[in-house]
Amino acid sequence: MADHLKTRNFQAVLGMSRLSIPNKLVKARFILSKLTGNPYFPKPKPSLATLQDKITKAENTINTASSHAIGTASPMYAAVRSMEMAFFQSKRMVETVANQDEANGVAIIESAGMTVKVYPLRQSPGFSVKADSTPGVVLLRTQAFRRAAYLYQISSDPSKPDGWKTIITSSVSKSRYKGLTSGTIYYFRTATIFRRVQGPWSQPLCVCAP
Repeated sequence: MADHLKTRNFQAVLGMSRLSIPNKLVKARFILSKLTGNPYFPKPKPSLATLQDKITKAENTINTASSHAIGTASPMYAAVRSMEMAFFQSKRMVETVANQDEANGVAIIESAGMTVKVYPLRQSPGFSVKADSTPGVVLLRTQAFRRAAYLYQISSDPSKPDGWKTIITSSVSKSRYKGLTSGTIYYFRTATIFRRVQGPWSQPLCVCAP
């Protein structure tokens, strides 16, 4: 198990979607310049060459469309959209790197020419485990959050880090788990996933299977 418990999730903000088309190009060039030679991203995806190609194609179609000739607007919008999607993929890459290094997450995102939003990871308050009236079945419940998912794990010995087994992954905060041996004590824990990042595990709770 990791010595450090992650407490924050970092989100990169491109700040490109509401810009005018000329300013989208300015922003794209700026981000490309910040990614070039950046030690946090030795092998960026998409590659720098791909990003440059998207910018060049967008520039070319914008120049062509400036003539206002019939049929030039659609290719321009398509090329600009393709450029934006490529940089959105870069944003996801930047977020992934930042969330693997909590101590430097803010600096990593800012080094890529993007702004940062920081979210605390969801804890798992209100976690409860109860025996059901049906033999071999327990009821698992934790606090619900919007747009969250929930992991539940089971163990017969919580002191062993490798003894935990994931039994449920769900978008619903409460579940029934069956197939347990009546009279046996089991341990359960849960974690909440928010914005694609898993929060800390709850304290284990035990129950004797009915």
